[in-house]
Amino acid sequence: MSMVPNATSSGDEEETMGEILQKEKPSYEHGNALTHSGRYGRFTSGSERPPKSTSTRKKKSRPREISSRRPVPVGRERCLGIDSGVEHSRSVKKFDPRFEEHCGELREGHIERNYAFIQSLRASERKQLENAVKANPIDEEALGKLRSMEQDEVRRRAIERRRDIMKNFRKEEKEAVKRGKQPYFLKEKDIRKLEVKAKFDDLKKKGGIKKYIQKRRKRLTGKDRKLLPNRRPGPSTAPPDS
Repeated sequence: MSMVPNATSSGDEEETMGEILQKEKPSYEHGNALTHSGRYGRFTSGSERPPKSTSTRKKKSRPREISSRRPVPVGRERCLGIDSGVEHSRSVKKFDPRFEEHCGELREGHIERNYAFIQSLRASERKQLENAVKANPIDEEALGKLRSMEQDEVRRRAIERRRDIMKNFRKEEKEAVKRGKQPYFLKEKDIRKLEVKAKFDDLKKKGGIKKYIQKRRKRLTGKDRKLLPNRRPGPSTAPPDS
C-alpha cells in the first residue's frame, strides 16, 4: 500500500522534469531562430546563416582555389559574371558585326561596291556647299564642312590608290611566280614610291602637275622660314636717340 503513492509521486516528478526540458529545449520549427556568436560574429540559426564561401585557400598568402565540382555558368550568366559574386552591369553593349575586327576581315572594296550610292549623295552635298560658299563666303559652317569633305576626298583617293597598287602588284607577282620567279614582298618604302608615281600619273592626266609643284614649293618655303632664327636688333641697327 505504501509503494503506490511513492510510484505516483515519482511519475509526477518525471512528468514535471520532462515539461521543464521541453520548455527549455530550443525549437527550430516554423522558422524559429536562435542567436549564436562565433567566428562570423552574431548570427541567427535557421533561415539566416553565414554565407558559405565557394573558394578555399590553405594559407593567407596563397590564391583561393575554387572547387571543380561547382558547375561553370554558361551563356549570358557567364558573360555578365552573375554567379561569380562580382557585380556587373547587365546592359548589353550593341555593336555592328559588319565593322567589328573580331567578326571577320574588313573588305573595303566590297563595302564600297555595296554602298556606291553614297558617292552620289556626297557629290550632291559637296555641290550644295560650294554654292552656299559662293553665295556667302563668310559662312564659317559651310566653309568648315566643305574643307572637311575635301580632306576626306583626298584621304579616300589615297586609300584607293594604295589598294590598286597592292592589287596590281599581287597580280603581276603571282604571274611571275608561276614562271619560276622567287616571290617578293613589297616593303613600306617601295609602296610609298609607287604611291608617289601613281599620284603624279593622275596629276599628269588631269594637267595639275604644275599647280601641285607650286603648292608644295610654297609649303616647303613656309616650313624653312619657320626654322630660321629671328633677328634681334643689335647696337648698329638700334634706332638713334632723339
